[in-house]
This record gives sequence, structure tokens and C-alpha cells, in this order.
Amino acid sequence: MNTKFSGMLTLLLALVVQLAFAQEKTISGTVSDDSGLPLPGATVLVKGTSSGTSSDFDGKYSIRANQGATLVFSFVGYSTVEVAVGTSNTVNVTLTEDTAALEEVVVVAYGTQKKEEITGSVTTLKTEELSDVPTASVVQGLVGKVSGVQIINQSGAPGADPTVRFRGIGSINSSSAPLYVVDGVVFNGNLNSINPQDIASMTFLKDASANALYGSRGANGVIIITTKKGASDRLEVTFDSKVGFNSRAVPEYDIITEAGQYYEAVFDRVRLDLINEGSTAADAAQAAAANIVTNTDFPIGYNNYNVPEGQIIDPATGKINPNATLLYQDSWQDESYRSGIRRENYLSLRFKNDKTSTFFSLGNLKDEGIVINSGFERTTARLSSEYTPKEWLKISGSLNYAHTLADDPLNRFTSGNVSNIAGWARGTAPIYPVYSRDAQGNIITDSNGNRIFDFGTGDFGAVGTRPSFKSASNPVATSLLDIDDNVSDNLSGRVSASFKFLKDFEFTYNLSVDVTNANITQFATPIGGDAARFNGRITTRSNRGITTANQQLLNWNRDFGKHSFSVLLGHESNNYNFRLLAGQVTETVIDGLAVLNNGVNIQFLTGYEKDYTVEGYLSRLTYDFDDKYFLNASFRRDGTSVFSTDNRWGNFYGLGGAWSVNKEGFFDISWVNNLRVKASFGQQGNDAILYEDDRRIVGDQDNRNYYAYTDQFDIVNAGGNIPGITFFQLGNQDLVWETSTNINAGLEFGLFDNRFTLNAEYFVREVEDLLFFEPLAQSDGVGTKPANVGDMENKGIEVELSADIIRNDKFLWSFNINGTHYKNEITRLPEEFIDDANNTNFRLVEGRSRYDYFMREFAGVDETNGDGLWYTDVLDTNGNPTGERETTNDRVSATEYFVGKSAIPDVYGGFSTNLSYKNFSLGISFAYQIGGYGFDGIYQNLLGTTSAGDNFHKDVFNSWTPENTTASIPRLDINDVNQAGTSSFFLVDASYLNLQNVTLTYNFDSKLLSRLGVTGAKIYATGNNLHLWAKARKGYDPRLSITGNAVNEFGLARTTSLGLTLNF
Repeated sequence: MNTKFSGMLTLLLALVVQLAFAQEKTISGTVSDDSGLPLPGATVLVKGTSSGTSSDFDGKYSIRANQGATLVFSFVGYSTVEVAVGTSNTVNVTLTEDTAALEEVVVVAYGTQKKEEITGSVTTLKTEELSDVPTASVVQGLVGKVSGVQIINQSGAPGADPTVRFRGIGSINSSSAPLYVVDGVVFNGNLNSINPQDIASMTFLKDASANALYGSRGANGVIIITTKKGASDRLEVTFDSKVGFNSRAVPEYDIITEAGQYYEAVFDRVRLDLINEGSTAADAAQAAAANIVTNTDFPIGYNNYNVPEGQIIDPATGKINPNATLLYQDSWQDESYRSGIRRENYLSLRFKNDKTSTFFSLGNLKDEGIVINSGFERTTARLSSEYTPKEWLKISGSLNYAHTLADDPLNRFTSGNVSNIAGWARGTAPIYPVYSRDAQGNIITDSNGNRIFDFGTGDFGAVGTRPSFKSASNPVATSLLDIDDNVSDNLSGRVSASFKFLKDFEFTYNLSVDVTNANITQFATPIGGDAARFNGRITTRSNRGITTANQQLLNWNRDFGKHSFSVLLGHESNNYNFRLLAGQVTETVIDGLAVLNNGVNIQFLTGYEKDYTVEGYLSRLTYDFDDKYFLNASFRRDGTSVFSTDNRWGNFYGLGGAWSVNKEGFFDISWVNNLRVKASFGQQGNDAILYEDDRRIVGDQDNRNYYAYTDQFDIVNAGGNIPGITFFQLGNQDLVWETSTNINAGLEFGLFDNRFTLNAEYFVREVEDLLFFEPLAQSDGVGTKPANVGDMENKGIEVELSADIIRNDKFLWSFNINGTHYKNEITRLPEEFIDDANNTNFRLVEGRSRYDYFMREFAGVDETNGDGLWYTDVLDTNGNPTGERETTNDRVSATEYFVGKSAIPDVYGGFSTNLSYKNFSLGISFAYQIGGYGFDGIYQNLLGTTSAGDNFHKDVFNSWTPENTTASIPRLDINDVNQAGTSSFFLVDASYLNLQNVTLTYNFDSKLLSRLGVTGAKIYATGNNLHLWAKARKGYDPRLSITGNAVNEFGLARTTSLGLTLNF
């Protein structure tokens, strides 16, 4: 009995003890570093479970765990600590720095290197700097963030890719675009198919030492994108959602927006013309007012007032008759633009253990543009996984899919096209209605009560007809009624296998495939616009692009005492195939059905195929002695299908060295933590020559000539269905690579525990054997052929500076700034000069830059008659310039000069500041440009007063008149086209400062989150492209063009968003 009782008591006590130890309780504490400062964001896990949390800004955490369980504390750059849970509910932990972890690893060409080993020019941006910026294409939001890299968003259309230039101007007639590499392999898909939130880092390789291994494709710089992978030994789930609004970021030009002002401006333009032809001021005023609507020399065609046209303007004052009542007025600006809604959602799952690392994500973006019926939609899915079954074997693979849909009403129309909605909205007289009006000013509707658009033809009982060149157009109507869809399906796959053998060797095989299937569908309505006379028009295009790449890489790494060696040998082949089929029909039957069978009159049917192959053999040697002296040497031999077999192969190389001075025994300055000097030299090539004429069809963005060594022709119908050929591009068997020789020298230092860092680099980029279109001698025929004809040089300096102004356990305030200055010079040409066929404002001359302005120089205004004056050379009796100048009122005969201004800025870059206090953080970034000039072609058009129906800039009221003889703007009448002709008058200072991004974030307290099973949560408000300060006039945006030329384009949008991020 006693034995049974004793056994039961023992069992009961054991159960009580087990329950006591198994009872879950809340453990809290602080995670600090070895100096006592809190570590925000440290990971706290219950070992062997998926339960975890993160420390808050003060290093505090709270987590539920059983007594006897083990807590694992970790933080990037620090050694992991494990602590057993005892009877206490408080566990404070101190983490010490992990020396090996602090050796920052940077992704470089075909691998990684420790940051201190890099001898070239490399800048890396981490995911924190990329994910919160609300842009569809990740590069769009990086303006001003990387020194030496100029990013120009030439279009504000959602999803549009920007223009990127590294260290000046890379070519004249070849592509200057950089090479993109994704997860180690060259990427040839659409950049907007990559979800920015999938990116772990972006590395910019800017000199030959850094990117020579990319040989023929690295001359214009390399951008390496590394995507996210599994991160911890528990499942991490991240959900991010943001919603916001897009609106116009730059105000419109100061155009005339009131009908009354427009009539007054027209009256004055006609009056000035009559005075210039000899009429008295009084007679000119009477005549100008009498037929202001129906004047055959300037027929505007619409009367918006309730009085006859002869009574709209009071000729005595030149103002609107006070007794006239305005019947109607629509706003083309309001009807053309809108505030768009932006929605983005993202979900990712990450997991990693000893053998497996997996990352999976889903994303969706709906981004409405600021122009009506414009937008961009993207759905992405990404899966990547690594498996290490043996210590010597690693297998990895990734798959990325993106479905995109882009709508851009401006995409089909050039700046001067009347169907260009941006140009029409600012350049069309405000007297013209968007919707048809009757004689009383009432809107005309159809039988269903829908408003009828006004096309200026007088149909449907509408009052008024527009001048012929503006007749039948209404871009608001066509933007809403037309279909312009660009659908793309992008699939990118990567497979890799790595084998380690003989202790120091590793062999890696990489296979990648990028597939893009795109379909463009365009339906131009038969109701009005440029397709009305064809009873509607349907255009379709389908294309498929496939890029395959194979890499075989052999690495050898070995340390011999203080000597460390690393050798890379490799082979790579890339094959690109592109096929396109496009067609167009008119005479459509069913409205809105955008298939070719819906039209009966075939306008064209075309198809073509492009192939491109590059093969390369590569090698690299890196040497490190005592972690103080570093050497990096690389060599690559490339072959390309662009050139003939005799010139197909080229050799490229890079050589760099670095010295960590602060590690020397003689260096004894305690407050200097880092002092490095580095230098590099190397050569790369460029085979990306473009066609002289635009060969792109129906949205094909690639105008590259892949067959430059041979003559190319089109097969055409020579009549009677007999085939014929027409040559469109002559070839050149002697064509060779453009060669870019790069010199780089840099200095890096860090002070006061690296609270202050500076990186300054001087660079020289010499481009030889420029690919250019050389005119043929008359004896050889007509036209041009591609040839290597010139040399060009870029010299400059770039500086990056960062500082932690305040850094303590409560508050962090950091600041960084970068700037780049360079000079460009053409050093060799085959002729005395070559005029730029694409932009007549520039002329290529030895000793001058690529973008020095060459044009007629404005000299002022003749006060006696208002004529514009331009400088011209004084000639001797033999017709040669004497070196002196005089003025003339004949702009056409005036001499063209280099006017001493360039489109190249003096300095460009950006700066930012970040502040953190407890759970709050604030980031503010700016982009800037100092110097450089742009040609304001839009302003020029708005001062052109010789085309009836065009709108005017309000500066026409400040131009010369007999009552304003001291005006700085010439007389603007309805006949003299020279007054607003191209000259230096329209050059403007392109300096600007742009508030690029502001992000305010609040991180929720971990104690509250742990009770909810959430390891981290934050809310944030972000704004992108918030405000522009520019020296030029209102409306001009210097950011839209690398040459500063203002055209009617999709303006940049201001985006404001509110977001929530949850981590589980």
C-alpha cells in the first residue's frame, strides 16, 4: 500500500515538475552590442520552432517560450548567441562583432569579392534603398543615388524604362545603354518585368577593372541585379501593401487658357502684321477686329461669344467687348490629364536550413498614368531554391514570370503630331471645345444621351470648323475611344550546379533562358482622328525574343600564409533570336474589335527575324598580400556575329591595384579607420551599332543593326506582284569594335569609427574607332555605310561623402551626398565637321563636345520695327570671314555659330538624409543638376504665331508692339515665321533641384506584435518626385532628355503612397 502510494506520489510530482517546465511564459529583455548600444532589428528565435520576433528601435524584445527552451539571438555582422530559458522572465543579451561577417561581400562580375579587395569603381545599393520607392521599373527611382551614373526618365508613362549613362557619353551612332546582369547571367528581357521588391541588391560597375570580364558588352557600364533568397532557419513571411495617387509633378507652361485672352492675342498678331505691311495703326485695328474668326489669312473658325465676330474685340482697346458673353469653354488640360490611382501588393516566403534555401514571391501592381486611358499593370511570380545535398555539391535554380499590360496614348505619336495628346492639350487654342456645341453653346448629345466629341469638322450640327491641319483631330476622344495595349509575358529561368573538388577548386555551370512574348494591339477609331478617313485602322504586332546563355566557370582559391590567390577561368556563350510579325488593315466593320479580320483593306503585312551571338573566353586573377595590397587582373576574348569573320574577335582586359594604407605599421592615426588608394586601367568593346534610319516597326524598341558587315535590303512589290529589292543599309566588311579605354584612380577613407566616409575617383574614358555612318564618295554610289571614323574622350571626377552626424542609442541622423563632373571632347573625325542628322542643334567638330550647341545666335530686337536680330559674319571681298560680326534681321542668312553653351551639365548627383528616433524613421532624398543648357522647343512652338488654331504662351503679350518697343521678344505676327525660328534665344539653363523621395516609417513595438504572432510590422508614407525647382521657365522639365531638348512627352508623375508591411 505504501509502495503504491509512494509510486503514485512520485508520478504526481514528476507530472507537476513537467507541467511547470512546460508552462509557456513571456520572456523579455534587451539586445545590445559590446559597447552597450541597443541593436534594433536583431532576430530572436525559439530554437527548433518557427516562433520568433525582432528587437525594436531600443533593442527591446518580447517572446513567448517554455522554461527550458533555448533562445537564439542573431544580428547581421555579429556572432550568434544561444541562451537557455530559466526561471527568470528577463533575458538581456550582448552580441559581439563577428570579424568574418564584417568583411562585406560585394557582388561583382562572375562572383563576389570582399569590399576591401575591389580595385575598381563599384557602387552597391541594398534592398532597403530600393523597395520603398513607388516605381514600376527599379531604375526609375534611382536618380541621384549613384555617382557617375546619370539616369534620365524620358517619359512619365508608368512602366517606361529610363535612359542610363555611365561616366559621360559612350558613343555617337552606337548604343550607350549599360549591360544588365541578373543573378550572374546577362539579362535580355524587359526591365519592368522585375519586381523591385524581389531585389536584394544592385551593383554598378563603372570602370574597366570592375567590368572588363564582360568584354564586348561592358563598355557602357554594367548593372548587376541580385535577387532575394532564403534567409533564416525559420519560415519568414512578408506581406506589403501600398496604395497611392499619381498626379502631374510639373506645372504646365504659362499658356493662354481663357478664350477671351486668345481672341485678344489673335487680334494683336493680325494687327501687327497689317502694320508691318503698311497699314496705319487705326486701320489695322479695325481690320483685325472685323473678321477675327473668318480671316482667310488666319482662320480660327470658332466664335465662343454671343455677338457677331466683328464685335468680339473692341478695336480701340484690343480687349474683349464688355457686352459680349462667353457661351462655352472647355479645358483641354483638364480633359487630358487626371489623378491616377496606384495599388501594389506583395507577398514573399523565405526559408533556409543546412541544406535548402527557398524564396517565393507574388506581386501585383496597378498603376494608372496621369494621362487619360494610360497605365501599367504587372503580375509577378518568383521562385528560387538552392539545395546542398553534399558539402561539395550545390544545385540552384530560379524562375521568374511577369505578365505586363501597358497603355500609353502617346506611344504612337511624335512630339509634333496633332494626335499627340500632350502637345494638343497645351498647343491648341482654348476656343475649341472638347465636345460639340450648338449655336447657343449647348453640348450636343447622341440618341443615347452621350456627349459627342468635337472634331472641328462641323458635323452633327456643331458650330465652327477648325483650320485644315487641326481638323478631324481630338486626342481626348481618340485616347478614350482607341485601343493601344502592349501585353508582354516574360519568363526568366536560371539553373546552376557547383562542384567543389581537390579542396581549392570549384566548377560552376550556369544555364539561363529569357523569353519575352509580346503583343501590341492598336485600334484607331473610325469616329474621328487620323483614322477616320480610312474608316478605322487596326494594327497588331506579335513577337518573341529568346536569349539563352551557357557559362562554365572554374575557380581556384588558395592561401599561402599572408598570400591569397584567386583564379577564375571561364567560357560563355549567348544566343539571341527575335521574331516579329505585324500587320495593319483599314476599313473596319465592328467598332472596338481589334483583330485583323475586322478590316478589309490591307495596308501592310511584315515580318522579320534577328539573330545575335556572342561567345567569350574569360579569366581573372586576384591577389591579396597581408590584407593590405590587392591586385586584380582580368582578360576576355570575345567573338560577335555583328562583324565579318575577319574582324569578329576582340581582346579586352582590365588591371587594378589597391593599397590599404591604414593597415600599415607606420600608420598610427587612431581616428582614421580606413584609408585606401586604388587605380585601374583597361579596355572594353562595343558592337551595338544602330541603324541610320529608324527600322523599328509597331513598337519594336530595338533599332540595333545585327548584320553591320553586310548589305541589307527589303523585298518589295515592284509592280504586278513582281518582287523587287531596295537596299536600306550598306554593310562594311572592315568594321571593328568601338574600343573604350578606361583609367580610374581613387581615394577612400573613413574617420571616427567610419562615421565619416569619403570616396573620390578621377576617371578618363577614351572611346576609339567610333562607329559612324560615313557618306559614300560619289564614285561609289549614294548613301552611307557604317565605319570606324573617330575618337572621343570623357574626363571627370566623382565624389561620394557620407556622415553619421548623430549616432547614439536613441537617435540616428545620417547624411550623404554625391556629385559627378565630366568634360566630353571629340578628338578625331574624318571630316572638318559632321552635322548631327538627328538634332540639327549640334555639330560634331574636333576639340568640341558631343553636345555643344551650334545654331544662329540671337542678338536682340530692332526697336524700330520689332524684327528679331541675329549675328552674322562680316565678309571680305573674297567672301571670307574677317573675324568681325554684325547683325541682320534675316535669320535664314545669319551665320551659325558655336554659341558657347552645352547640354552637358557642370555637375550632377544627389544627396539624402535619414533620421531615426525610437520607432520612427524619416528618409529624404534629392537629385540635382548644376549647369548645362536645354533647347526649349515647346516654348518655341508656343511663340510661333503663324499657324491658325495654335495656342500661345502668355509671353506673346510681352513681345514687341508699337506700344512696347523695348521688349526682349521680337514682333510676333501671323506671317513672319523667322521671328520664332530656331536660335540661341530658346536655350535655357537646365539646372534643377528635385525632391526625389520622402519616406516616413513607424515600426510597431515588438512586445505587442509577439502577442499577435507577428515578428515585425511597419506603416509608412512615401512620396516620389514631389517637387522640382528649376532655373528655367515654368513648364520646362530639364530631366526629360539627356540633351535638354523639350518635346511634347508624357510628363513625370508625382506619386504619394501609404503602405503597410507585416512580417510573420
